[in-house]
Amino acid sequence: MMLLNLFERVRVSWLKRQVLDKRFQLQLGEEQQLEYLIYPDIETTLPYHKGEMKSVWSVPAVEREVPWE
Repeated sequence: MMLLNLFERVRVSWLKRQVLDKRFQLQLGEEQQLEYLIYPDIETTLPYHKGEMKSVWSVPAVEREVPWE
């Protein structure tokens, strides 16, 4: 439950603010969604729990610093 709560807090936070560091934009659409998965294999990982979260972000383009001659 703690891992599920953590994932849900991160998901809600990213949906509220879809831009990180004024550079990275969260992409949302039909194919790009925030997804998370919690692995149910509790017996072998105690006291730890495993899961993953998937999201798609756009990255700013790299700008050339040296002018063309």
